[in-house]
Amino acid sequence: MPHYFDFSVFDNLNEIEIHNLAGWINPITIEYAYGDHAVKSTLFWRVKGTAHTFTIPVRQFNKISEGNPEEHFREALLVFHKDLKDWYMEGLPEKWMREYIYMFKNYITF
Repeated sequence: MPHYFDFSVFDNLNEIEIHNLAGWINPITIEYAYGDHAVKSTLFWRVKGTAHTFTIPVRQFNKISEGNPEEHFREALLVFHKDLKDWYMEGLPEKWMREYIYMFKNYITF
């Protein structure tokens, strides 16, 4: 199910453009910020223009990204695109799958 978070709570919202990402209409702009969630320092991010919020603990993000946030976003979006495509091929049997496809239809290619 889509996870929604109000980004207006962030004082410092960052953006990064990602180019040449297979399966995505390029460029993709990522909005991201750091905050606290469930007593953990967390990275909140989303594709600009969508409402679904991805989260990852900052400690895990730092370990995976090794200081390169763009690479983390690229990898996550490639996996997410595969999920979206699989759901679409299955006929979108769940309402939440249809919500994702509707939300990302202007940002992905099949």
